[in-house]
Amino acid sequence: MAHQKTTVDDHEKSAVRNIVAIDRALLFGPWLICFLIIALVGNLLLKERRDTLSSHEQSATNLRVTISSDITSFLNVAEVLLKDVIDDLTFGAKMPGRAHHQLLERASSYLPSATYLRVLDTTGHIVDDVGENVPADMSFADRDYFLVPKNDPNVGTYISAPYASRLHGGVPTFALSRRISNPDGSFAGIAMIAITLANFEKLFTELRLGKDSVIAVVKTDGRVLVRQPSEPDLEIVGLDLSSSPNFKRLLAMGTGTFTAKARLDGVRRAYFFGPVGKRPLIVSVGIAVDEIYDNWRTRAIVIAVILTLICVALIALSLALRHELRRRAIAEAHLAALATTDALTGLANRRRFDEVVAREWRRTRRTGSSLALLMIDADHFKHLNDTYGHGQGDTVLRALGGLIASCTRRAGDCSARYGGEEFAVVLPDATLEEAMTTAEKIRAGMEDRYGDKAAAGRAPGTTVSIGVAFATAKADGEVAQLIEAADQALYEAKNTGRNRVVTTVEI
Repeated sequence: MAHQKTTVDDHEKSAVRNIVAIDRALLFGPWLICFLIIALVGNLLLKERRDTLSSHEQSATNLRVTISSDITSFLNVAEVLLKDVIDDLTFGAKMPGRAHHQLLERASSYLPSATYLRVLDTTGHIVDDVGENVPADMSFADRDYFLVPKNDPNVGTYISAPYASRLHGGVPTFALSRRISNPDGSFAGIAMIAITLANFEKLFTELRLGKDSVIAVVKTDGRVLVRQPSEPDLEIVGLDLSSSPNFKRLLAMGTGTFTAKARLDGVRRAYFFGPVGKRPLIVSVGIAVDEIYDNWRTRAIVIAVILTLICVALIALSLALRHELRRRAIAEAHLAALATTDALTGLANRRRFDEVVAREWRRTRRTGSSLALLMIDADHFKHLNDTYGHGQGDTVLRALGGLIASCTRRAGDCSARYGGEEFAVVLPDATLEEAMTTAEKIRAGMEDRYGDKAAAGRAPGTTVSIGVAFATAKADGEVAQLIEAADQALYEAKNTGRNRVVTTVEI
């Protein structure tokens, strides 16, 4: 049955080749579909990520502009008051008197609480203020809000660095100051407004920020005025950031945005920043990157999980379908092979033989090649069956089938059981000499295997007679003539003593 299995396998391979396009489509198609879906969804998610950042950028920019506008308005009011105070002062030997004090009181009424308007003389002592009893011997000549206007007549309104107020128990404060000059341009003192940072921070307290987001107002020299929220474990006010890479980058860009890790707390943030008008201040809104992409990341994870499940299901379904199609194809090939295979010998059956010999006959006529046909018959087979039984006869037929198959291994050769104890071999493109050689191998092989066994009493002895017909493209007529010629040669071999090979003239 080994040859029968070979024949079935050939049919299975042929069937698999016939559905190779579907097989490949089911194998690679789902991967391609998954790749395209992932690429499309990934592109949409990246676009949504960019849109998320853009939305936060717009919101942060609007917030920064609002804060800058509020700070500008606050500072403009304070600056106008300072100019008015200075313009109304009388210069000379006498410093501000009662009239000037009333002017300060009136100007202070325009300022919010915890904001102090003062006038200092050339030595840094307060010569007039509103609502405070300042010790006469307390000098503030060491403060930058005094020193800078004193040394620079053209400084205009100066915004000081944050400092701990000596008058209010170290409360964080910063000051706006302007130089008071004598008619000859010499230094006559300063007018200043002291603003507690707690009061200044009220501009930001109503703003809603994320857990790790911050708003900061920084001087262009790197000194922090305000940071909201503040860090409990750090002294933020007055902190010098001038050496920070982030501040250097911010200062160089002027206005814009970038993403970096904060030096103070190590949180990675997107910073949106810009100047406060023409003043030496910068407002920066820093939003934690995790907060920006938190909702997006959640959606992306959910979509990724769903997409993964869909792709896994699609691939699993396609593999199962592919396996089922292959199984069915092999099963159908097996059935097709059984339909064209002789069950006893494993060779092709009569139906298959008729298909092959007709096809090869047409091809021979079309291509100008040659075709040989062997008709093989077991000698004295009826006597063998009657004497030893059909079981022994089947054994001989299987052995003969195996021998024929072993002698006809060229591509295109077809060995078939023609009927009963008769076999046929189709040899496309073979010469007459090659056909005779093949026939002789079969005859000699059978004789060597079974010819003398009857005499030895071991098994039924039998031989074969073979008729050979040969045709070329010149042959006229139908394939039936080739079969008839091979039959005639077989009959002649039978009538002339059996166990021999006989050929007819070329047809």
